[in-house]
Amino acid sequence: MPKVYVTDRAGLEKAIDIRPDLTLMQIITDAGMNDLLALCGGVCSCGTCHVHVDANFMPALPPMH
Repeated sequence: MPKVYVTDRAGLEKAIDIRPDLTLMQIITDAGMNDLLALCGGVCSCGTCHVHVDANFMPALPPMH
């Protein structure tokens, strides 16, 4: 199963299994990572979430517009 690695504000990293039927915000909050404010409700409009993609994986993503 794919995983996402989440780092909290204290710098602690947690590996969380990804489920295809949930958003990333739901996956992280369901895993008990309370640092995620998710003020926008998961529509990526509030700017409280940050995703850093390893450069090795960038070619696998669609281009940004």
